[in-house]
Amino acid sequence: MGGADGKINDLLKKLTRATVSKRIEWVAVPGTWGEPTKFTTSLVDKTLTVWSKDDDGLPPFHFAIYGPDGQQIEEIQAGDPFSYIQELYETVRRTVLDVDSTIDDLIAELNRRADDPFA
Repeated sequence: MGGADGKINDLLKKLTRATVSKRIEWVAVPGTWGEPTKFTTSLVDKTLTVWSKDDDGLPPFHFAIYGPDGQQIEEIQAGDPFSYIQELYETVRRTVLDVDSTIDDLIAELNRRADDPFA
């Protein structure tokens, strides 16, 4: 895959890796009036956004790049459940919502209760 598609896929993969390694930070922007929650970050003077169109965590997924004036530079959509956009979306969502820490806390509490006969 070359050209623009190859560059976008490369960007999506790099964003996913940077998110996992905590080199970039995303924020959740709640949707209004039926719009989905979008996850947003800024790099250089660009704003990057990823979201699930139906706000259900399932395809189709969207990724957009906005310029400093808020004008949309690029938007792509993927309905394929194994796309780089989905991988980025899921990574960002888990990071912003701190899913791993939440699961760790729940497991620790269940372990504590199993060890405590009075719990």
